[in-house]
Amino acid sequence: MTKLLLFILAGLLAGLGLGYLVFSGSMETQHGKQESENTTPIENLHSGDNENQAGQIRIDPAVQQKMGIRTELAELRKLSPSVRANGVVAPDETAQTAVTARIMGYVEKLHMDFTGKPVRKGQALLELYSPDLVSAQEEYLQALTYEATLPAETQKLSGLAKSRLLNWGIPESELKTLETSKKVKRTLTLVSPSDGLISEKMVVEGQAVEAGMTLFRITNLATVWVLADVYQNELSLVKVGSPATISLQGLSGPDFKGTVSFVNPELNSETRTVKIRIEVKNSSDQKLKPGLFASVSISRPGGASVLSVSSQSLIHTGSATVAILSLDGGYFEPREVETGFSSDGFTEILSGLHLGEKVVTSSQFLVDSESNLKSALLRMSSHQHEHISETAGENTKGKSGAKKVIYTCPMHHNIIRDQMGTCPICKMDLVRKEL
Repeated sequence: MTKLLLFILAGLLAGLGLGYLVFSGSMETQHGKQESENTTPIENLHSGDNENQAGQIRIDPAVQQKMGIRTELAELRKLSPSVRANGVVAPDETAQTAVTARIMGYVEKLHMDFTGKPVRKGQALLELYSPDLVSAQEEYLQALTYEATLPAETQKLSGLAKSRLLNWGIPESELKTLETSKKVKRTLTLVSPSDGLISEKMVVEGQAVEAGMTLFRITNLATVWVLADVYQNELSLVKVGSPATISLQGLSGPDFKGTVSFVNPELNSETRTVKIRIEVKNSSDQKLKPGLFASVSISRPGGASVLSVSSQSLIHTGSATVAILSLDGGYFEPREVETGFSSDGFTEILSGLHLGEKVVTSSQFLVDSESNLKSALLRMSSHQHEHISETAGENTKGKSGAKKVIYTCPMHHNIIRDQMGTCPICKMDLVRKEL
């Protein structure tokens, strides 16, 4: 009987022990599963030999694929820097002429009677009646009549009268006609000195004019200027002789080609821009009209190859420019770089990167924000550990290796909690992270 009781007692103890082992193993499995589910695949390098690289993070390859992370190499490229600016079409100031009255008179007939009318060189502009002109012609004819019978002084007077008529703008051919026909002309015909259009008309028919008065302004639009403003940080790319492309919205046909002919030596202190001048040959139908707005692209031929990366791979924070480097083992590191000019979708790298390094070209903003979050949490954790060490004294030495657990939103990294929950912004479940 005693042996039977001992046998039953031993079996009972064995069953209790087996149940404890099964129960405790199940709890550990569930706890491990929960730890695995709550652990983010993005880890910070904050232990071992990488304590000085707290900005680096590691992303699981499967997560990289889901995030669509793509990389490219920093390479040497020949870039053709270009400057884009807005401009306005203006007349060529060197191709403008003024028609001025050299004698007092009255406008008897106006041939060019409105502004904008095209005119050819030698075409009649107006007929000017002048009493002084009539008397001067009569004096010239009288001098010619008596110069054969009178002494040399009369010949001198005829020469002076002829010079006066020439100075008033009467052509030599009309004087020869006057000498032959002996008929005095009542009016003086003023002709255009060049091809162009009437840009200004200051007289009307019947108006009295004074000597020295400007009657017309004629502008030749065969060549026009495009005046553009270039910012001072792009001024080094613009030189006299640089080729430029001019495009006008709403106008069909190819773009216009021009050349930078002048760079203003003065900087506008308010806009921080410099005015440049581009000479452009106009089309036969004169599509380039003064006053039109234009888009200007000034290019400079590429020189030596420079280290460059895709412009879309750079993050501009306002105070610095950052590139995300892809390192071995799935690690990523943000690095501040100094940039030069940009062209054709690429940007020159002056410092911060080396030839052959991998740079993230897509999803770099997510990687950068995660790295900044990790760095901020590490600094916060470091301050907390220092505070605990100062207040706890010797009793905290054995717990210095304990990890701190926080919960953060995968989309809004500024949301940090010390317990599980949901993001108040996007309502996503917070993700567990260990520091």
